[in-house]
Amino acid sequence: MKIVFSVFFAFISFVALNQALLLSDPDHDQANPLNCSAIISSTGINFSDGAGNYAPNMDEVLVLCPDLTQGSKVSIAFATNIGFEFNIDPSDTLFIYDGPTTSAPLLGAYNSGTNPFGFFVQASFANNPSGCLTLKFVSNGTNEGTGWVANVACANPQQPYVPHIEAFKNGVGAN
Repeated sequence: MKIVFSVFFAFISFVALNQALLLSDPDHDQANPLNCSAIISSTGINFSDGAGNYAPNMDEVLVLCPDLTQGSKVSIAFATNIGFEFNIDPSDTLFIYDGPTTSAPLLGAYNSGTNPFGFFVQASFANNPSGCLTLKFVSNGTNEGTGWVANVACANPQQPYVPHIEAFKNGVGAN
């Protein structure tokens, strides 16, 4: 009985720790943040638009906010050079916003025409204390690509800084 329980527990743990995010999932907003430790994947792939080609005439929005106890910023890698897939027809667009809504600043509008090898995006420090990213995917129905498989992560990256030095020659100058 102990062996059966152990195998069952190991299976449930494996499934729970290898959950994939889909574009059609419910939002992971600030009230329901992303459990960053539960989306770790052995392959590095934990986010996709779904199986096969994406559907025509899509207009999907997904909010990804971090559980601030597990990381302060959400990042997403859509990078074909490290084995992920990124194939969005140039007539379709994935918009990524730096915050918890589509009214947040736009970080970029992406497809295979603008970024043929994929890209990396992370919530900023300057304008986004929530650490959230909002994705809006719009397809027009003309042509569809295979979509994407990517990696979503939460981290506490180093805050960028800008060095600032002010000097005066012989003590002369303002201030």
